[in-house]
Amino acid sequence: MFVKARGHAAASSGVSPVWTFPTWRRKLTFSSRNPLLLRLFSLKEWSYIVGCNPEGIVAKESVKSQEFRVPFRDVDMHGEMFRSSYVVRAEEAVTEFWRRRKPQKDDPFFRIGKITCTFHSALKLGDVVQTHIGVSKIGGKSAGFLVHMLRGNEAVAEAEIVWMACDPESKEPVALPEDLRDWLYQFLD
Repeated sequence: MFVKARGHAAASSGVSPVWTFPTWRRKLTFSSRNPLLLRLFSLKEWSYIVGCNPEGIVAKESVKSQEFRVPFRDVDMHGEMFRSSYVVRAEEAVTEFWRRRKPQKDDPFFRIGKITCTFHSALKLGDVVQTHIGVSKIGGKSAGFLVHMLRGNEAVAEAEIVWMACDPESKEPVALPEDLRDWLYQFLD
């Protein structure tokens, strides 16, 4: 999946369009004149991109990262953040992600089907953490969200949360509506 970057210095100066390929840790970019030249963007420029082609069809959707500071209530006697707090912060990031979309009358009820969390390094009291979120998978009756937690440029944890679509009254699994699936595809990693 390649995307012509908008607003990038090289693209706006008329020198050469820049194409991007999103990865889970950082965005790799290369010039269309020299596709082997790779440059790493900083994590501040993180964005999720819908599929495009090098002919210039572009549809880009940025997901703003959230930032939080590890509070005293979330640390143990050794000064490290409780493991359950990582899941809470990941759920908060998914909730903020959903605020981007206005509720529709045909939206299903969602329940959590699965939560997994991979820990890379411990967070300490007062650490500033950025969370980046994207859609990891879109199934027939579920959607998965991947939340990356970073301290500076260091990966701290990754949480995957899978939401199951259910009927609001019977709570039985139902298929995701097409308009919701289309909206989620904008953020697919």
